[in-house]
Amino acid sequence: MNRVSRGRDMRRKGDFSLPDDVMIDIFLRFPIKKLAQLSDSDRSLIYMWNPSISKYITLPRPFYKYNIRYVGFGVDHLSGHLDDFKVVTISANANSMVYSLRKNSWKVVPEGFPPSIELSCCPRDHPVFVKGCVHWCARVSCYLDSKCPWLIVSFDFVNEVFQKIMLPNDLSTSDGAKFLNVVNGCLCVFAAVDEVCSSYELWVMKEYSVVESWTRTCIIEKPDKYWWPLGFTRTGGIFAQGVCEHGDSTLLTYQPDTKTFTCTCFPLNLPHIPIQVLTFVESLVAPIPPSLVVGFKYFKGVDDHLCVFAIVDEKRCFVYELSVMEYGLVVS
Repeated sequence: MNRVSRGRDMRRKGDFSLPDDVMIDIFLRFPIKKLAQLSDSDRSLIYMWNPSISKYITLPRPFYKYNIRYVGFGVDHLSGHLDDFKVVTISANANSMVYSLRKNSWKVVPEGFPPSIELSCCPRDHPVFVKGCVHWCARVSCYLDSKCPWLIVSFDFVNEVFQKIMLPNDLSTSDGAKFLNVVNGCLCVFAAVDEVCSSYELWVMKEYSVVESWTRTCIIEKPDKYWWPLGFTRTGGIFAQGVCEHGDSTLLTYQPDTKTFTCTCFPLNLPHIPIQVLTFVESLVAPIPPSLVVGFKYFKGVDDHLCVFAIVDEKRCFVYELSVMEYGLVVS
């Protein structure tokens, strides 16, 4: 959406976006429990937010701040720092940059985005993070051939490079929609068998980055109403968004062993807002670049727990409660 300038006719549909402070207030009301990344309507203003401690920061704008089309979020799990969260951006001209929370700075990805590759533009195809990489569905660019093969493009947050992961032949050449997800720590793909999504196949990569390990684990037949997969339950079931008997959009669950859908009656009436189901991973890491912290003050809090008052600048400060637990010191 485009921003509104003074004097413009605000009645034109789609010609305005919410102010940043209003949008942030809306974001902070989302019931999500993880360190998350959010971006505004022009895709250049990016927030890193931890709902577990109700703290967020606004990332400095990247050099390539225009025409940002894709944003990925993850962590460098081999850096030795629990707070080395990173964000990668991909612009329309294939320029790419990566942000490090610890360094509080952007840098250009030297090799850039792979040429002749187009990421999926389906709004329901969210990037997924697994094995230290963020992944997108993509297709090889082939302007003269409608049968462009599918593949997966990943960004490695450790080495800060893009990589390609091939799909099995039956999957790479099919026309149906494809959605990435993670099941039991493995990268997986929900693949529609045709363009009308009459049914979905679930393919799981049992051994990461090994093409031969792709395995089709089940086929999900389409119910009477329109639906699409969202993610997985703890017991091996599948969450889906669909329509129940009352006609409203609702959260469904599917059991592969019995091949049955169950309506949870949990409403999902969010028009034009794609929904994603994520694994609950609570983080107590504060989204503060270490370089921004200019001072500390210790004091006793509730129940004599030691607290730290972290001074970031004249306008921002955070309070953390320190408690000794089984595995050491935990910041909360």
